[in-house]
Amino acid sequence: MIFRDIPTAKPSCVMLIFWIIFPAIANAATCPACPPGGMWSEWVANGNCAATCGACANLTYTRTCLSSAIPNCPCIGANSAIKPCGTQACNYPRTNGPTKPCCDGSTPIVYNNLYHCGTVAQLAPISYCCPDNGTWSAWSAWKETAPGKIEYTRNRICVSSGYGCQCVGESAENKFECPCPPLKQSDCVYTPTNKAVYTARAPQYHAMQCKAVFLVETSSFRETFYDPQTGANNQIDMVTTVMYKKNDKCYETKFKTYEGAANSTDGQMQPVEFKCDIETMTWTGTNEYTKEVLTGVTAIGQYYTPKPKPTSP
Repeated sequence: MIFRDIPTAKPSCVMLIFWIIFPAIANAATCPACPPGGMWSEWVANGNCAATCGACANLTYTRTCLSSAIPNCPCIGANSAIKPCGTQACNYPRTNGPTKPCCDGSTPIVYNNLYHCGTVAQLAPISYCCPDNGTWSAWSAWKETAPGKIEYTRNRICVSSGYGCQCVGESAENKFECPCPPLKQSDCVYTPTNKAVYTARAPQYHAMQCKAVFLVETSSFRETFYDPQTGANNQIDMVTTVMYKKNDKCYETKFKTYEGAANSTDGQMQPVEFKCDIETMTWTGTNEYTKEVLTGVTAIGQYYTPKPKPTSP
C-alpha cells in the first residue's frame, strides 16, 4: 500500500517514533474501493492567468469524476470552480510600490520550495491512497472483433491512473468462443395444472457458433406434452407449454409443431435456435407459432402433464 505525497508540516519526533515502532500498523491501512465522495481528477485551468504572481487573478478550473467508471461510486461536489491563479508570491516590495506580496491578503507559505499565496488545502493536489493493484473500472460488454469471426473482446479502464496509481493486470481480454453462459434447463414451476418440467434434454450449447438449440418434443409418446387448442379457421392445433426465465422471472409461451391428433411417433424433435446477445449475456429466440421474440432468456424448458399413477387392484 502506498500513499501519494502531499505537502505537510515537518514530522515531529513523536511522529517519527510512531513510524519506526509501528510500521506494521501504518502498512495495514486499506483503501476503500470507492473513497468517500468518489475519485476526482486534479483541477485543470481553462485558459491563461492574467496575473503572474500574488494570486491577483482568477480562472475557471474543471475536474473529472474518475470513479464514474466504477459501479455505485459517484462523485460528490462540483466539477468546476473559480479559483485564484498565479499563486507564486510576488517579490516584496514590488517594483510598482510597497504592495503586499499576496493580493488575497494571505501570508506566503512554502510549497514545492517556493513561496505561494493561499493555503496548503488550496495548493495541494488531491491525495488518495493507492490500492496494491490499482482500481479498475467494470469490464465493458463483449464485442465481436470482426463480423462472422468467433473472437470477442472486452476492455476496462485503470481509473486510479488519473491520480498516479497504476493498475496491475490487463486492460483487454479476448475470447475465442462464445462469451455467453450456456442456456439452462428451466426450473420454473407451472402452477395452473401442476405440469412438470421435462428434464430429459437440456438445451444444446454450441460455443464455437455462439448459439443454443432448444429441442421441443413433437410427440406424446413419452409423456402427455400436448393439449388441443383451436387455431385459425377452427383448426385444432396441438400445442405444448414452454416456460422460460428472464431477469429471474418465469414466463409462459405456447409452441405448436403439428396439427390434428396427437402424434404418437417416438423420438421426433423440433429444434428452436437461440442466439447469444453479447450485450446482455443472455439468449434470443423466436416462437414461430406465436411470432413472439423471446429476449433476455437464461433458461427454458418444455412441460408435460404427469400421467395418473395406476391404482392398485
